[in-house]
Amino acid sequence: MRVSLIKSDRIRSIDIPDIVSGNFWITDYDENGRETNLVNITAKDGKWNLLSNQEIVCVVNGAFIKEVELKKYNFYSIKKLSTNEVMLIFCAPSCDENVSSYYINVPEGGTITFGNSMANICHPSFDYNQAKITFENGKFNLYALSNKNGVYINNLRVRERRTLELGDIIFINGFKFVFTREINNYKISINIFDNSLMVSGLIPTKHVSFESNFKEDDEEISMRWYKDDDFFHKTPRFISEIREKDLKIDAPPAKEPEPDMPIILTIGPMLTMSMSSMVMAFVSLGNYRNGNSSLLSVLPSIVMAFAMLASTLLWPTFTRKYEKKRRAKKEKERIDKYYKYIDGRRKIILEEFDYQTNALKKTYPNLFECSKVILERKNELWQKRIEDE
Repeated sequence: MRVSLIKSDRIRSIDIPDIVSGNFWITDYDENGRETNLVNITAKDGKWNLLSNQEIVCVVNGAFIKEVELKKYNFYSIKKLSTNEVMLIFCAPSCDENVSSYYINVPEGGTITFGNSMANICHPSFDYNQAKITFENGKFNLYALSNKNGVYINNLRVRERRTLELGDIIFINGFKFVFTREINNYKISINIFDNSLMVSGLIPTKHVSFESNFKEDDEEISMRWYKDDDFFHKTPRFISEIREKDLKIDAPPAKEPEPDMPIILTIGPMLTMSMSSMVMAFVSLGNYRNGNSSLLSVLPSIVMAFAMLASTLLWPTFTRKYEKKRRAKKEKERIDKYYKYIDGRRKIILEEFDYQTNALKKTYPNLFECSKVILERKNELWQKRIEDE
């Protein structure tokens, strides 16, 4: 059964099973565009019942009731307490049970009317001038002439005029009118669930019988349809299957640790030796000034002391600069190597993405590709497998 929520601007519908079990929500969109539960339909004693809640209540003869049983081809009123908005619930079969079709070929400016009397399509629940369809400039236009009950096309309210397209469904007070075309004849199909609906001035469509006059011979005739050297073959089809692929991405290699030895521990031994050499140099200079030693005898001690002092200060500096440069080179090599590794993994992912995308497109073609297969009679039409569904 199809349950439709009829609002002032649109219609929302859900299909519930004929086997009465469980419960279903009729939903609607709030002012923020979010879909929310509105009213619940639940199974009770083998029947579907519409339940009131804190926000939505069922209304029967102006009184609020807790629940109401849903039956086909019936309307029910519900009210939203926060806004006092009144809405309708209409129940009908999911598939129309009694459909009649009528040709609506009218001349330019011709009109097909909907009303409760003196109209082409007449029902007591319609307004006097409910709506009309007019053929204008080669197109059929639907005019909503009354606000009673409302006129909807494809579940949206028609306020004034709407140009009809093939397949459009007009909804007026529970009745559906489907606008279609049969060869060069436009027609309208109506689900007639109430004998009070009267159609006049329209020609019913003809049901063409395709009974064959062919009579099969009583005697069976054996005929050879192919020669012994004829061969038949089926074009092979290569199926691209999609399988789950695991791809591991390793973490980058560890960065070379920075040296944590303080500089004083590096130059400490050399500094001690240089200080000893400086003491010896000062002693030698003292002996030279006192005349106890000659310049030639003290000169080696002085040169050695200054050389050790210079090496104490310069070599650690050179060593640290070299180590810094070496570590920077190693870090650059580490980063470049990992970038190449990541690029290789990215290439594998893109190749797998392209492969799976193409496989999906071939296995599940879109509507345009399906039409090409049928119209161009491609051999893929006969190669669909059950497991592809």
